[in-house]
Amino acid sequence: MNGLRYFLGECVLVSAPNEAGKQFINELRERGVGYYAIVNSHSGKKRMEAMGVKKIISVDTSDGNKWDDAPHLPIRKVFLFEDSFTLTCRLIQLCSNWRVESIYVITRRKYNKQTYRALGATHIFFINKCDVSFLVNDID
Repeated sequence: MNGLRYFLGECVLVSAPNEAGKQFINELRERGVGYYAIVNSHSGKKRMEAMGVKKIISVDTSDGNKWDDAPHLPIRKVFLFEDSFTLTCRLIQLCSNWRVESIYVITRRKYNKQTYRALGATHIFFINKCDVSFLVNDID
């Protein structure tokens, strides 16, 4: 069953600053997959709370010295929906330090691919629409 591992304690981490990210969170909910949202600002946290997200990790992406402090959570996969190139790069670096299994970047810009890979992204998807339900199928 898809999501069984996540029901039993493992979860995914999602940065959802745009509509595609919000749709992805809705898909995770519908399928019963455990997830945490990651934000780097008070407004991002408020936006996630307004969506009904209960598990939110707030990070300071401006201080690279704090990036080794991994949360004590069973996070295997990270899904970063690009809204800002700089923020996405910082989140990739931060999550790479946490030794997660896979980092997915979902973007509308093809020119960032090499940079994201060099920083530690393991999968990069280019989307034109907000339908990202196919990504949930990649969670085993």
